Amino acid sequence: MYSVFQSLLFGLVISVCICNGVCYISAAKNRTYEENINTCLQGTYHKKEPGPEPDLHGTCASWHGRACCESETTEDMHYSDVWHGFDWNHCGNISLACWTWMMKDLCFYECSPNTGPWLVYEDKSFRDERYVEVPLCASECDSWWQACRYDYTCSDDWNKGWDWSTGTNKCPQDKVCRTFEEYFGSASNMCQSIFGSWKYTPDDEYCVTLSFDGPENPNDEVCQHYAKELEETNSAAGMKTSYLSHLLIIFLIAVTNLRFGLEW
Repeated sequence: MYSVFQSLLFGLVISVCICNGVCYISAAKNRTYEENINTCLQGTYHKKEPGPEPDLHGTCASWHGRACCESETTEDMHYSDVWHGFDWNHCGNISLACWTWMMKDLCFYECSPNTGPWLVYEDKSFRDERYVEVPLCASECDSWWQACRYDYTCSDDWNKGWDWSTGTNKCPQDKVCRTFEEYFGSASNMCQSIFGSWKYTPDDEYCVTLSFDGPENPNDEVCQHYAKELEETNSAAGMKTSYLSHLLIIFLIAVTNLRFGLEW
C-alpha cells in the first residue's frame, strides 16, 4: 500500500514545475540523459527523432545537421501567415524584421533537438509536449525586442485570451492593438511572457540561441549542461525518496497500531 502512495506523492513532488503561474508535469524527468540531449518534442509536424535535413528552408537552415523538422514543414512555415491557427498579423501586418524573429522562434520550436531538459506534458490538439523556461541568451532576446518593439499586438500572453471563433486568433473585443513596447515594456518581459517558453539569461551563462552559422550547433553544449544537472537532481531526489519512504513506512505502521490497538 505504501509504495503506491509513495509513488503518487513523491512523483508529483519532483515532477511539477511552475511557469508563469501555470503548473506542468515534467516530461524530461522521465527520460534518460541520452534521451534529453537528443530528443524531439511530441508535436504534429515533429519527427520521432532528430536527424540530418540538408534542405531546410530559410531561417530554419541552421538546424540542417540534426533536426526535428522536415524540409516541407519549414517551407510551409515561411510562406503561410497562419501556423497551427495562429496569425502573427492579428493587428495588421508585422514588419519584416519582427517576422524574421518570429520565424527564428518557430524554427527553434519545430526543428531544435535541444529542448529535452525543459519539456513538459501538455494536452493540445497539435502537441503532447511543450518546453518552458528555456534559457535564452539575453543578446538574442534584446535583438528580438528591437525588431518587434514598435510592431502591434493586442496581448502580452499569446498562449491564451484570443477569440478563436473564426478558426484563427483574433483580438477580443475588449482588447486594443498597441505596440509591443506598450504591452510588454521590456525585452526580458516580452521573451518570458509572449509564449511562456523562454527565460531571459545573461550571455555569460549557459543559454541557447535561435539561429547560428556553421556545422556546429552551440545549443548542444547548453542542452548537455542542463541535462546533466537534471540527471544529478533526479539521482539526489531518488536517494531522498528512498529515505523518506522508510519514514513513511514507520509512520504507517504507527498509525495502524494506534488504529487497531496493536503493539509496536
